[in-house]
Amino acid sequence: MSARGQSTVVDVALALVVVSAAVGLLTVPSPAPTADGTADETIAALQTTTVTVTTEDGDRTLHGTPAQLLARATLDRVRFDGTAIGRTDSADRRTVERAVARVTRHRAARAQVIARWEPYPGASVAGRVAVGGTPPASATVDAAVTTLPAPLPLGAVPPTRAAAGYDALGSAAAESVVAAVAPPSLCRRARFDARARTRLVRRYRRLDRALGGRTVAPPAEAGRLASTDLTATRERLRRALAARFADDLRERFASPDRAARSMAAGEVQIVVRTWSP
Repeated sequence: MSARGQSTVVDVALALVVVSAAVGLLTVPSPAPTADGTADETIAALQTTTVTVTTEDGDRTLHGTPAQLLARATLDRVRFDGTAIGRTDSADRRTVERAVARVTRHRAARAQVIARWEPYPGASVAGRVAVGGTPPASATVDAAVTTLPAPLPLGAVPPTRAAAGYDALGSAAAESVVAAVAPPSLCRRARFDARARTRLVRRYRRLDRALGGRTVAPPAEAGRLASTDLTATRERLRRALAARFADDLRERFASPDRAARSMAAGEVQIVVRTWSP
């Protein structure tokens, strides 16, 4: 479960709760404030507590464990060299952050939770969500790490063993990024929903700009685009991103096998740090 081991016995007998963003998520008592061992306990609570939350704008209802919601939010917030290419609205993110914060407050005096996703170490594209402040330099910090499967569709996770070559790995890594930016559910809605189509086109344009604007993005009148136009644009962006990744992997790794073993698109890493004042 974590880098500190999986043997910690944790009280995770928490009832299923249904909440909105403005209502408290948990009704369990807080333990005595101590940093010793609380990082493991906090990660366990994030992975076993089940919550249902409604975003601030009332547009979406999210269900799952806080860790699962955090993993989804991390892929939603994908950035290319620091520029957002995924979701840019903050309603979902704030809702998820509050869900995570309410869990951590019941487990530790102070806590920071950081979730991160990237197709491979050092990639120019990554997603990150942080909840809680940074511990002071004078604090005694307890830390734990866990990984969750990235909420990506089948076929969007690059191989982690021997691969045919850098180009194949770059193509697979690009597919994982495009799947995060334009998930199948959004692509399906875009076929008949004008709002979803506009949202998808905006994401395509942001990715196009991040790639240098050399890939032709859809025209301004997104509402008139045919499904074939959206599909073709997605493929052009994927190929451009694949070429960028393949070149980067050649520079970073001595062989395709080593590059394949570094692939991390299939998981989201969550780090918890706890401390006392």
